Amino acid sequence: MGLPAVPRRTYLYPVHVRESHLFFLLCLLSASLLIVPPVYLCGDGPSHLYNARVLFDAALGRGRDFYETFFHINRHIDPNWLSHLALGTLIQVMPALWADKVLQLIYLGGFACGFRYLVRGVNSDNGFLAFLFFPLAFTQPFQQGFYNYCLALALMCWTLGFFLRNLNNFMTEPLKQFMLALLLLATTFAHGMPALYTLALIGVLWLLHQRKTISLSRVGLQAPAVLALIALPSAFVIGLFVLRRGSATVPHAWSLWTKFTQFLKGWTSQCIRADEVYPATAFMLLCGVLLLYALIRFRRNFTLAAWGFLGLAAFTFIAYLRCPHSVGGAGSLDIRLAYLPPLFTLVALAALPWHAALKHTVKVSGFMLAAAFLLIRFPAAMQSAQIVQDIRKASAFIPKHSVVLNLDADAWADSLMQRDGSFLHAGDLLGTEKDKPVILLMNYEAEIDYFPVNWMPGMNPRQSIEGLIPGTYPPCGDPLAYERQSGRRIDRLTITNPKSYAQPCYHALRDSIQRHFEPVYANASVEVYRRRAN
Repeated sequence: MGLPAVPRRTYLYPVHVRESHLFFLLCLLSASLLIVPPVYLCGDGPSHLYNARVLFDAALGRGRDFYETFFHINRHIDPNWLSHLALGTLIQVMPALWADKVLQLIYLGGFACGFRYLVRGVNSDNGFLAFLFFPLAFTQPFQQGFYNYCLALALMCWTLGFFLRNLNNFMTEPLKQFMLALLLLATTFAHGMPALYTLALIGVLWLLHQRKTISLSRVGLQAPAVLALIALPSAFVIGLFVLRRGSATVPHAWSLWTKFTQFLKGWTSQCIRADEVYPATAFMLLCGVLLLYALIRFRRNFTLAAWGFLGLAAFTFIAYLRCPHSVGGAGSLDIRLAYLPPLFTLVALAALPWHAALKHTVKVSGFMLAAAFLLIRFPAAMQSAQIVQDIRKASAFIPKHSVVLNLDADAWADSLMQRDGSFLHAGDLLGTEKDKPVILLMNYEAEIDYFPVNWMPGMNPRQSIEGLIPGTYPPCGDPLAYERQSGRRIDRLTITNPKSYAQPCYHALRDSIQRHFEPVYANASVEVYRRRAN
């Protein structure tokens, strides 16, 4: 007859405690990349920080008359404001670089915990999948300083997780309906793209959940009406934004095959350095193996929610393959889309009955992937932090109320961001000192009308010194062209990451600087000049 079967013990509560502790440890390990270096530089981060300073100084009456000659505040209700509001609030109580670090940590914690909240909202027993968050958090969009987009993805996870956890009793609790509307609106004010994904998923998940009960009766129409009312404020903001920006596109340089192969390697969205291709490819391979195993082993266990998330994974993958470089002025669409298919795939897989051995394997893999990325990126992050500290020394030689032409001669100078210059806007850090209002002429955000701070008419330097804009290396042009355009004198000129070039245009720029400016400070990472008296 054999021995009687021994009941299988699940140890549900102890396992969850241990898993939560391990997840918290992985979060701390990941956060060390942001905490240990004095500064963790992201491409657009300094510009967000500077414009947050201008926005709050002007709003609070600190140097308002000085700023209003050059800038005005955007009066439209647009996405892309959340990071500026957060940074502007933080710099009221702490130094600017601390504020930047705190916002980065808020994003990291918000995304990691939000991803786990969403995964466990699908199935509370499958939080192990959230251990793979690192390659989805330290991505190209984060490294390029797309703070608003990254914060929106974190909020998307919390919004969808909240909706899934309250789906059964949602229509009977007005407070939860109000909270969902606020979460949606916060996601929208961060960035419109993740807000659209969130709105679409809420609609799809609700339809799948109610597929057998929808009718044309009064009761049957109540829930769609409530959901439409909840979504209305966010949809209104997104609609106004799209109408203002239009749909003009810039084609992408890559072929479909190149996009596909770069996606498989994780090169599009996850790799900051060439060596990171190895852990990024391992992550993509792991996601693919999990999906293939699930389709073979658990094909009958897929819930409607799982199919909904898999559908969005397929949609974002096709959108990535077909996307142009930009739509309506919003660029780098490929790197924003490329890590969404694995993200949504992992959420879909959370619906399945995974066995314990595989769960432990994925947890270990999460730690190994994070460790691999950290070992590659840490030395470069420390090197970048030293360059930033050298650049910041120039602030002592820039008086308040100065008009500064802040050039960068080589945004590729650091070894942190091999693919796109982390130092593209590093010179904007020179305008973030407290009680020291200055005008930074290379403020790229001020010419984009959905950001909070915009140029006054006739004050945009790109109208006269186009060859000096960030992204043109070496910078070429006549610095005094702006003085003739605006009627305002350039008080200081800075060059971050100074280099020697053989191009005639760069020699012409240097000759102009020597004739009209005199050096006041220099180190290996920055040069400062002041306008000569004549």
